[in-house]
Amino acid sequence: MQRYIILFLSMIFLITALIPVQAQRLALLIGNSDYRVGGSLPNPVNDVNDMKKVLTSLGFKVTLKRNANRRVMINAVQKFGRRLNRGDVALFFFAGHGLQFQNRNFLVPIGANIKSEADIENCYNKT
Repeated sequence: MQRYIILFLSMIFLITALIPVQAQRLALLIGNSDYRVGGSLPNPVNDVNDMKKVLTSLGFKVTLKRNANRRVMINAVQKFGRRLNRGDVALFFFAGHGLQFQNRNFLVPIGANIKSEADIENCYNKT
């Protein structure tokens, strides 16, 4: 796993070297570890903390969310999208539980109570 992270960060470093100086480098990092349903995960919060250090050193303005519930995740993604301008470099990284249902992928927020397929639609179709 560490080898893949190093490769990923190396690619980011190479890409950022090609970015025009006036372009913003923005990153949204979400690490969810403290799940009650589905089991707690030890690494996601550590992963986003490490990513923040590296990306900040590469000139990224980083927004970091740890153990985010549904509302926090939605607000963070919307705010991140509004900050982007044409020509900016944007990086989104999520560490935590994810799932696929009916050919759609979902990032699982903290507090999601998913015990069956019906719960997936209820969790993600709220307004």
